[in-house]
Amino acid sequence: MHIGVDEAGKGPVLGPMVAAAVRGDPDALPDGIADSKRLAPERREELAAELRERDDISVGVAFVEPET
Repeated sequence: MHIGVDEAGKGPVLGPMVAAAVRGDPDALPDGIADSKRLAPERREELAAELRERDDISVGVAFVEPET
């Protein structure tokens, strides 16, 4: 079992931040998993939907808004 975590955003001072984690067996991941920056937006959406539907892979996402 492996866990991968990544974040994207400008940080708590400048804007919202999104963090995501995926837990699963690397051998169970769908073909084509790669750095999201190297995938076409349509392919990212397809892979995200497939991962969310799988029982053997867990996905968590958090959105953090800066306080004003």
